[in-house]
Amino acid sequence: MQELLATQKVEPEDYRRMKAECTGKIDRLLVKMAEPNQNYLDIEGLLRTGIATLLNLEKMYLEGDIIKKREIIGSIYPEKLTFDGFNYQTLDSMRLFH
Repeated sequence: MQELLATQKVEPEDYRRMKAECTGKIDRLLVKMAEPNQNYLDIEGLLRTGIATLLNLEKMYLEGDIIKKREIIGSIYPEKLTFDGFNYQTLDSMRLFH
């Protein structure tokens, strides 16, 4: 905008109006940025929790009820895990070998 004013491609009155609009927008954005963000994710907290869970996965599985055990296995094998009486396999491995 200053370049437009300096090269006389914009009138001084228009420059002042555009500058006031931009300054107002900047001020509103600065206020908005200073507000606490409800969508903020605590990445470090999530990482700490995730790592602690992974480090205790065996204990959680051994001490967990059947629902907890299914959740853990399901998180490791997102596709369906089956047992045919002799072997465990997933749907993907069944597709590969059949």
